[in-house]
Amino acid sequence: GVVHGAPSPCWEPDRTLGPFHTGSCATDFSGAVTGKLPTRGEQTDNGALAASVKADQLGGQLRGRKLSGRVAIDWQRDGATGAGSGQADVDLHVGDSHFLANGTFGRRLDLSLKFAPLRLDELLPSASGIVTGSLALQGYPHLSAISGPHEMHELHWAGSRAKPLHLKGTPHPHATDRPRDPRYELAP
Repeated sequence: GVVHGAPSPCWEPDRTLGPFHTGSCATDFSGAVTGKLPTRGEQTDNGALAASVKADQLGGQLRGRKLSGRVAIDWQRDGATGAGSGQADVDLHVGDSHFLANGTFGRRLDLSLKFAPLRLDELLPSASGIVTGSLALQGYPHLSAISGPHEMHELHWAGSRAKPLHLKGTPHPHATDRPRDPRYELAP
């Protein structure tokens, strides 16, 4: 890869991960992860930043479960205002869990999430239960509208439990124009 400090900082290292022993950083997340980590970025004299971080061809294992997938995140920051925005594209498999995310984030959100399903015991050491369904997050980070069906079954985490729960959200008609109260329907 390439790293430059002048005239403007920029980088484009092309790294291969493998295997990275995750337990050395977080003991509850033991495993050996492999993949390719192409990244690039540049900062201009006025402070603007453009960066891209990817994790391609992920493989190996995490917490004793097979890992596969990819993560791609692009970030842009305006040099004058400091405002930033990004785009994410995630497709991860851990054991029997499958998580997908796609969309934009920053000052405003427009994200699609899919849990097909997400088994909490495969990801978190003190959790269990299953999350299924699709969600769309739209609006502002501090007040987002949620739409789409979402189900949670037998959730346990750090000594707390929740009965089966169905969340169906409908965004306010103006959620994409300005912050409003999202409307939620909860059903046991």
